[in-house]
Amino acid sequence: MATYKVLRGQNIYDVAVSLYGSIEGINRLMFLNPDLGLSTDLKAGDEIIYDNNAAIYGTIVDDLRQRKITPVNGERTVYYKKVNQTKRMVIMLEQTAELIAFLASGTGVVSVDWGDNSDIEKISLHTGEPAPIKHYFDNETTSARIITLYGDFSFQCLDLSNLNAEAYILNAFQIDKVIYSGGAVGTQFLPLARGIYEVRISHRGISDLSDLNDLDLQSLILAHNVYRSQSVIDKYLIHIATHYGVRRHCVVEMDIAPSGEYQEPPRDEHGNYVITTGMQAVYVITHEPDWNIAGAWTFKINNSVYKYEL
Repeated sequence: MATYKVLRGQNIYDVAVSLYGSIEGINRLMFLNPDLGLSTDLKAGDEIIYDNNAAIYGTIVDDLRQRKITPVNGERTVYYKKVNQTKRMVIMLEQTAELIAFLASGTGVVSVDWGDNSDIEKISLHTGEPAPIKHYFDNETTSARIITLYGDFSFQCLDLSNLNAEAYILNAFQIDKVIYSGGAVGTQFLPLARGIYEVRISHRGISDLSDLNDLDLQSLILAHNVYRSQSVIDKYLIHIATHYGVRRHCVVEMDIAPSGEYQEPPRDEHGNYVITTGMQAVYVITHEPDWNIAGAWTFKINNSVYKYEL
């Protein structure tokens, strides 16, 4: 004999399938547990005695365990949670994740569906230093974990450091500053946020910076990263110099130098710059008066500073 602890949301049918591979195991469970009946309201942590060597369909039991599938049908919230608020953002984690943790500050209240059997959690944001937001998952899953953020809120700072996940914005909202240090959260959601003025990326492998191309930043810090090639930085800077549009002036800090020399690039027959290196792009950005009216663009590259001068 062995003892099974009921998981949240499980009913007697779920337990029977988990332990015996069939709901026919209910009869055996009720025989071994006299207080157990078809209408018993099981709760997480309840202990049930069972025959650990008497599975009706052993292959089903083995398959469920190998695939980490836990039958859970007792609570409707396992399948659907109704939230009468705007769905803002989803974060996807690997199915094996046991914990999600990040830091955030801001205003408003975030309603979070953690994608497990727990109830919707309401988190009040506060300004100032980002505070930890953490959740341990209470079930196992065979697919990616999907965390959904609802409500009317804004992030003053969203720190996704050391988090391995994908993030997507479904309905635009305000994010002032985003920090990545380590981890593997993608940057694909950044263009869909409103108002981002500062991005910090460090201790990561970077193969592309195109998600930053059209952000209206005031501060960009790239430090201690490993780039697929120097062209990753070059392409980003050349895009700014050739698609300037309406942007704030920005302070850019990086510890990897773009290619080329800091000098004026050649022009074509129409008088337009032909920019082929990252440092040529830096030169153009810091020498165009119209782009520096509100304030000077500044590039801090290793120990050198490149800045628009009046």
